[in-house]
Amino acid sequence: MKSERLLYALEDINDEYIEQAAPKHKKKANKIWIKVCAVAACVAVTVAAGLGLFFDKEKHPPVELPVLTLGNIFEGGMSMEAHWAYSADELISSNPWTEEKTPESLPVYKNSVYTEDGNPDYNAKQMKNILLEYAAKLGINMAAKDIKETVYDSFYGYYIESGNIRIELNIWMMLNVEISGEDVLPSGYTLDRYASFDELKKTAEYLKKEYADFLGMSKPVADISLGDYDVYGRRNFSLSFYDGAGDAENQIENYNFGKVHFRTDENGSLHISRSCSKDEIIGVYPIITADEALNLLQSGNYVTSVGKEFGGKEKIKKVELIYHNSNLSEISVPYYRFYVEIENEGNIAEELPGIKTYGTYYVPAVKSEYISDMPLWNGGIN
Repeated sequence: MKSERLLYALEDINDEYIEQAAPKHKKKANKIWIKVCAVAACVAVTVAAGLGLFFDKEKHPPVELPVLTLGNIFEGGMSMEAHWAYSADELISSNPWTEEKTPESLPVYKNSVYTEDGNPDYNAKQMKNILLEYAAKLGINMAAKDIKETVYDSFYGYYIESGNIRIELNIWMMLNVEISGEDVLPSGYTLDRYASFDELKKTAEYLKKEYADFLGMSKPVADISLGDYDVYGRRNFSLSFYDGAGDAENQIENYNFGKVHFRTDENGSLHISRSCSKDEIIGVYPIITADEALNLLQSGNYVTSVGKEFGGKEKIKKVELIYHNSNLSEISVPYYRFYVEIENEGNIAEELPGIKTYGTYYVPAVKSEYISDMPLWNGGIN
């Protein structure tokens, strides 16, 4: 079972690197549409008695599963998560989940890097070994003596530099690679912020072959995702890869926890990031269907950062099953995410005639009897 976690799965690709792991260095996103800030999307969670119960679900399934306390996944202050598009069909991804392939159960994970003070414990030897391992996958053969420390206000992680390549692993177990210089991509390939889907598809084929060892996937699948618009009418995509091998459950877990992200910055440097966190399973929980989640949504059992009451079934334009992940969350739980058409605000309709705003509404995918605090809309951010 795949247990690598992508700590910022809800964040846009351009914010998923070293800067957003250290809030004081995080770059402010220049997208006009409003999105979730993964650092602020702290889930205040605790797990009831039995948190230490980890098991092999195939050999010894437990009689009782720990009851989960979800808390508020949008607690801590944040902007609303909404996207501009002319149709919800433009908001794309390679999410392997479909209603027809919904597993009967999915694991809930305990975040191995979570601490209340935000400064996780770390194993220096393990971190250095991981750093050297991925350096070797990039053709860099170095020794432990070549590893240096990154220190801001306090210890932040380790890094290696070789020529135009810098590889860093921070204490949140996020591995970040920066390859600087000209021509980091061959002519004809691009990761430009406003590159088209077809351009990124072509680049993905190149990256899949060039970085096969670094990806380390049996069946790498390119996820060219989102495709929403900014206020100037420019469409934005992000590119990552996940392992599409295995059954539906394996693919869902790989998609949510095992992605490798690629981007270029304003200087043309290539950035690659992936999580090296290893999380433990709290339990494998029964999962409701999308129709059951819709019933809960209609009953007000949802959480949203939109700040508006759910407008009715006819406003739902898309639904997907995802894990809500954050390095500030104690557990990772699957949710159904509904894309709901809401009223445009400001003058966006005048700037982009025909544009629509899609807000997101979340319903826990775990059966309600295992949740101690099922969300209930209360007229504000839950």
